[in-house]
Amino acid sequence: MHNHFHFYQVFNPMINEGENYKTQAHEFYAQLKSSVKNQLFEQSFMYWGKLKVNGQSDQNVEAYQAIIEKNKLNGLDTHLYITDFHHFWVAKVESVHNEIFNKEKTLSFYDNKQVAMWFKITDMDLISAEFEETLYYLSQLYVNNKYHTDKIDSMSPYIGNLNFPVIVQDHSNEHYFQSLHQEDTLRLTRSNPLIDHSNHIDRIQSHMKSFVLSPQVFSKLSHNTKKELLNVEISLAKKNFDDDHLAHATLDSYLRILESVLNETLGKMLKDQYGESLFINETTLLNDFKGNLTLDMFVDFFHHQKGYGNFSFQLLASSFPEASEYFNKDLMAFLDSFEIVSKRKAIQEGQRLSVDKQNIIKIRNHILGVGQVGVINNLIQMLFEYEDNNFMQKAS
Repeated sequence: MHNHFHFYQVFNPMINEGENYKTQAHEFYAQLKSSVKNQLFEQSFMYWGKLKVNGQSDQNVEAYQAIIEKNKLNGLDTHLYITDFHHFWVAKVESVHNEIFNKEKTLSFYDNKQVAMWFKITDMDLISAEFEETLYYLSQLYVNNKYHTDKIDSMSPYIGNLNFPVIVQDHSNEHYFQSLHQEDTLRLTRSNPLIDHSNHIDRIQSHMKSFVLSPQVFSKLSHNTKKELLNVEISLAKKNFDDDHLAHATLDSYLRILESVLNETLGKMLKDQYGESLFINETTLLNDFKGNLTLDMFVDFFHHQKGYGNFSFQLLASSFPEASEYFNKDLMAFLDSFEIVSKRKAIQEGQRLSVDKQNIIKIRNHILGVGQVGVINNLIQMLFEYEDNNFMQKAS
């Protein structure tokens, strides 16, 4: 298996010179986004610079470029993770350079400064805008490679004596730019609530983590699921929910969130244990299936096992008794009482549903855990227990 390497860089937000932006990273993002809107795709890029420190010599650009080329050969993107320990950004790196000659393709911030290395960036997004969540993303980065003498289990703001940029690996193996929907070409072209609704996001995240999802549970969700959740919660808070179009879009979002979390939890457990033996149809193994499993697939797994090759419900129940009992009792009761599976299938098939607003709020509250434990909390807790059990088995 190819070792997938990325680059990690910190910056000091206190020396930001773009007065209209929170940090130089925000300014860089805004200019890159403007470049995408106003130019041909192949001309839409900018250079992020790594400043020299105390007369530091030029970096070994060839080693960094070799990593990018090897990733490309394996069909993978190279990420530049950028942080000031409050914000956590991810950028897509096309190449690295000792020098650049078009100063219009970078920030005026770099004028009259010595730069050790330039990263050619073609896409970028803000992943976290708060210290606690940023710490989680940093903890997923580690160093165990030939490029550094020291091994680091996880990154944090408290590790000293690092020479940047650091060549890192990612425990989460998140494919930020390859997970785009077909209609999206760049993350830059999509709405990001952390940037577009920054005045509201702190309040919504604080409320969610204080009363709905704990920070531990929220951090465990994939970035795309978190973004969808924040977007729909902002939409719900800002707009008139009596609008039928908004109500339909809101229902669609919460059902996508439910399906995504099922894939990130129960789906992960099924793939780990039965990926090479569970057929999701007459010809396709679970591990060979591309994309997310649908809600009706999960229901079929638990109720119509005869159609799935050598899949054994008894084996699943004995391996994951809590998950099996929860799905067959509590979760199935929720899915049945609100006709969730039929609603999800209808939306996927392009049907326009006539939706009851109070019904949507009840579905939302059940998924998030407003006034109750909630589906997300239950599923993430099961995943924590599953991962703990796996860790103990490997350690013994």
